[in-house]
Amino acid sequence: MVRYDPKILQKYAEILYRDARFVVFVTTVIGTLFGAAAGLVIGKGLASSYGAPENQPAITGIITMSIALVGGLIGYLVDQAIAFWYRLRAQLTLCQRQIELNTRVVARARQASQFDQEIQP
Repeated sequence: MVRYDPKILQKYAEILYRDARFVVFVTTVIGTLFGAAAGLVIGKGLASSYGAPENQPAITGIITMSIALVGGLIGYLVDQAIAFWYRLRAQLTLCQRQIELNTRVVARARQASQFDQEIQP
Protein backbone atom coordinates (compact mmCIF):
# COMPACT_ATOMS: atom_id res chain seq x y z
CA MET A 1 0.00 0.00 0.00
CA VAL A 2 1.25 3.47 -0.87
CA ARG A 3 1.61 5.83 2.07
CA TYR A 4 1.37 9.61 2.10
CA ASP A 5 4.78 11.30 2.26
CA PRO A 6 4.83 15.12 2.61
CA LYS A 7 8.52 15.16 1.67
CA ILE A 8 7.60 14.25 -1.89
CA LEU A 9 5.38 17.32 -2.23
CA GLN A 10 8.12 19.49 -0.75
CA LYS A 11 10.63 18.08 -3.25
CA TYR A 12 8.20 18.63 -6.13
CA ALA A 13 7.75 22.29 -5.11
CA GLU A 14 11.52 22.76 -4.95
CA ILE A 15 11.87 21.27 -8.45
CA LEU A 16 9.20 23.63 -9.77
CA TYR A 17 10.99 26.65 -8.29
CA ARG A 18 14.30 25.46 -9.76
CA ASP A 19 12.66 25.00 -13.16
CA ALA A 20 11.20 28.50 -12.99
CA ARG A 21 14.66 29.98 -12.43
CA PHE A 22 16.18 27.81 -15.14
CA VAL A 23 13.54 28.72 -17.75
CA VAL A 24 14.09 32.44 -17.21
CA PHE A 25 17.87 32.11 -17.40
CA VAL A 26 17.88 29.96 -20.53
CA THR A 27 15.45 32.08 -22.51
CA THR A 28 17.24 35.26 -21.54
CA VAL A 29 20.49 33.78 -22.87
CA ILE A 30 18.79 32.48 -26.03
CA GLY A 31 17.09 35.84 -26.61
CA THR A 32 20.42 37.60 -26.19
CA LEU A 33 22.15 35.25 -28.65
CA PHE A 34 19.41 35.61 -31.26
CA GLY A 35 19.45 39.37 -30.74
CA ALA A 36 23.23 39.44 -31.18
CA ALA A 37 22.99 37.44 -34.41
CA ALA A 38 20.24 39.68 -35.76
CA GLY A 39 22.12 42.76 -34.62
CA LEU A 40 25.28 41.61 -36.36
CA VAL A 41 23.45 41.12 -39.65
CA ILE A 42 21.61 44.43 -39.37
CA GLY A 43 24.73 46.25 -38.16
CA LYS A 44 26.85 44.96 -41.04
CA GLY A 45 24.20 45.99 -43.52
CA LEU A 46 23.73 49.47 -42.08
CA ALA A 47 27.44 50.06 -41.56
CA SER A 48 28.30 49.14 -45.13
CA SER A 49 25.44 51.25 -46.53
CA TYR A 50 25.72 54.39 -44.43
CA GLY A 51 29.00 54.39 -42.53
CA ALA A 52 32.48 55.45 -43.50
CA PRO A 53 34.82 52.44 -43.85
CA GLU A 54 36.82 53.36 -40.74
CA ASN A 55 33.66 53.54 -38.58
CA GLN A 56 32.06 50.28 -39.75
CA PRO A 57 33.31 48.09 -36.84
CA ALA A 58 32.09 50.61 -34.25
CA ILE A 59 28.68 50.99 -35.87
CA THR A 60 28.32 47.22 -36.21
CA GLY A 61 29.32 46.69 -32.57
CA ILE A 62 26.90 49.28 -31.22
CA ILE A 63 23.99 47.95 -33.24
CA THR A 64 24.84 44.34 -32.35
CA MET A 65 24.99 45.09 -28.62
CA SER A 66 21.80 47.16 -28.70
CA ILE A 67 19.74 44.49 -30.44
CA ALA A 68 21.29 41.75 -28.26
CA LEU A 69 20.13 43.64 -25.15
CA VAL A 70 16.65 44.03 -26.60
CA GLY A 71 16.54 40.30 -27.46
CA GLY A 72 17.65 39.38 -23.95
CA LEU A 73 15.03 41.66 -22.42
CA ILE A 74 12.29 40.16 -24.59
CA GLY A 75 13.39 36.64 -23.63
CA TYR A 76 13.39 37.60 -19.95
CA LEU A 77 9.95 39.23 -20.04
CA VAL A 78 8.30 36.43 -22.01
CA ASP A 79 9.50 33.76 -19.63
CA GLN A 80 8.57 35.67 -16.52
CA ALA A 81 5.00 34.68 -17.36
CA ILE A 82 5.97 31.02 -17.79
CA ALA A 83 8.01 31.11 -14.58
CA PHE A 84 4.99 32.58 -12.78
CA TRP A 85 2.97 29.46 -13.60
CA TYR A 86 5.78 27.23 -12.31
CA ARG A 87 5.90 29.20 -9.06
CA LEU A 88 2.10 29.14 -8.78
CA ARG A 89 2.04 25.34 -9.11
CA ALA A 90 4.76 25.14 -6.47
CA GLN A 91 2.73 27.31 -4.10
CA LEU A 92 -0.41 25.24 -4.68
CA THR A 93 1.54 22.08 -3.95
CA LEU A 94 2.92 23.56 -0.73
CA CYS A 95 -0.57 24.71 0.24
CA GLN A 96 -1.97 21.21 -0.27
CA ARG A 97 0.88 19.78 1.76
CA GLN A 98 0.22 22.20 4.62
CA ILE A 99 -3.52 21.48 4.55
CA GLU A 100 -2.77 17.77 4.86
CA LEU A 101 -0.37 18.34 7.76
CA ASN A 102 -2.85 20.62 9.57
CA THR A 103 -5.73 18.22 9.02
CA ARG A 104 -3.69 15.31 10.26
CA VAL A 105 -2.97 17.12 13.56
CA VAL A 106 -6.66 17.90 14.08
CA ALA A 107 -7.68 14.33 13.23
CA ARG A 108 -5.19 12.90 15.71
CA ALA A 109 -6.40 15.28 18.41
CA ARG A 110 -10.02 14.23 17.80
CA GLN A 111 -9.11 10.56 17.90
CA ALA A 112 -7.27 11.07 21.17
CA SER A 113 -10.26 12.98 22.58
CA GLN A 114 -12.70 10.23 21.56
CA PHE A 115 -10.41 7.59 23.02
CA ASP A 116 -10.21 9.48 26.32
CA GLN A 117 -14.02 9.76 26.45
CA GLU A 118 -14.44 6.04 25.83
CA ILE A 119 -12.03 5.13 28.64
CA GLN A 120 -13.59 7.40 31.27
CA PRO A 121 -16.56 5.85 33.16
